[in-house]
Amino acid sequence: MRRQSMMKNSTFALVQKFVEVFFAFLFRTVLIKILGNTYLGLSGLFTNIFSILSLAELGVSSSIVYLMYAPLEQKDEKKLKSLLNIYAKFYNILGIFILIFGLLIIPFLPYIIKEYDTLTINIIPIYILTLLNIVFSYFLAYRRSLLEADQKAYINSNNYSIYAILGAMLKIIALITTKNYILTLIVTLLMTIMSNISIYIKTNKIYPYLKNMKASKIDKKTKNELIKRVFASSIHQVGNIVLNSTDNIIISTLLGLIIVGKYSNYYLISSTIYSTFSLIFVSVTANIGNMKLTDTSEDALDMYNKMYLLNFYLYFVACTVYAGMINKLIVIWIGEEYLFTPLIAILISISLYIMGMRNTVVTFLNSSGLNYNTRYKSIFEVIINLVVSIGLCKLIGLAGVVIGTITSYLFVSAWYEPFVLFKNWFKTNLSKYYLKYGFCFILTIVSMLLLNYLSSLVISNNFIIFVLLGCGEFIIVNLIFIICFYKTKEFKYFLDFIKGYIKKFKRGA
Repeated sequence: MRRQSMMKNSTFALVQKFVEVFFAFLFRTVLIKILGNTYLGLSGLFTNIFSILSLAELGVSSSIVYLMYAPLEQKDEKKLKSLLNIYAKFYNILGIFILIFGLLIIPFLPYIIKEYDTLTINIIPIYILTLLNIVFSYFLAYRRSLLEADQKAYINSNNYSIYAILGAMLKIIALITTKNYILTLIVTLLMTIMSNISIYIKTNKIYPYLKNMKASKIDKKTKNELIKRVFASSIHQVGNIVLNSTDNIIISTLLGLIIVGKYSNYYLISSTIYSTFSLIFVSVTANIGNMKLTDTSEDALDMYNKMYLLNFYLYFVACTVYAGMINKLIVIWIGEEYLFTPLIAILISISLYIMGMRNTVVTFLNSSGLNYNTRYKSIFEVIINLVVSIGLCKLIGLAGVVIGTITSYLFVSAWYEPFVLFKNWFKTNLSKYYLKYGFCFILTIVSMLLLNYLSSLVISNNFIIFVLLGCGEFIIVNLIFIICFYKTKEFKYFLDFIKGYIKKFKRGA
């Protein structure tokens, strides 16, 4: 049952991400061709600003979702309603808070946007509509989290897919017919509202008790546990948002919106890879949380090792091919004027790999509640990231910002998060893990350099040659993976799984 649920949630999540990415890619292409690069820079910058405002969320969502696992398992509707009431009230207040503080930032925009005085774009309406979309996304969010905690994340995926397709089509039509960017933001806002209403109706049908949300106060034990979790999650929230949401602000302030716009094209591809693969792990979070309640630490470690190899395979292939192919993709997609140097492409690939390889350990930490034990590491990550990023950006430009992110992950999360997980859940020695991590990291860097070199030998930017080159690099990196890991227990597990699936498919046919 658990495996079926994991597969269903993961499959729907991947389909949803594919739909979302395809139409986002299509819309971005039309936007660049019609209105140019500056609007992309503004979009990336404003998204980062509002992400920082979401610090006020304090990790309440993940804390309450964790506390919902047990009452869902026990079918304790009374406790669920108590938790959901807290969740709903907090997020309504949070939406209003972000709206107020978002409006208060408007007078400071000239200091954040380097070219503010020379831009002919009406920035304020764009900023306000982007802000409103963020604010409305918080309303009814607790309903989505209930679905995820109850291992029904596929319903969220379906909902997102439907409104992503509808929204993208309407935005592209609006852009082509009116060349009005503000109209596309209005469409985005309407899709967010309609999506939330749809989830509200759906969850009322699945959970009839949501129609009457009157509930008693939570007991003292649960309240203390919630406070403890929120405290830990809030520190993580600060670290994650500062790490992931300050790059565009630093780039905009020191280098300008044009660089932000160019960087956002590279970031679109890398963030798509990350968010797509992350969906696999997010969709199984509830299943791992359930494992903490029902399975032994040996079973959990066995599952961890399987998920680790799967995660490594995904990022090894994606990041090495990204390093070799991204510049050729940019040229074919939007032109040479949007290119960065191969060094930037490789640094972004390394940053993506290091961040992505945290997926397995973070999923297990969050599912088990052990993220509380890593609450202070984010402070050190933030300090390292800001100091290195700003300092090196002034010296070597954009490369310095990416190096700052890489440095903060390597010096803190890469070693400390697995240390906490293995010590408190698996209760086993870490030396083998660190050796495996180091081997995988070196193998990935060498493979990135190899594929980047091979790509540089092909001068043509013809689309057919690009596809053939991409297929060739994909085959090479898969051969490297098979040669290095075919003897491992985890590799044999997935090989047997694929063989079994093929046999089942043949019998069905």
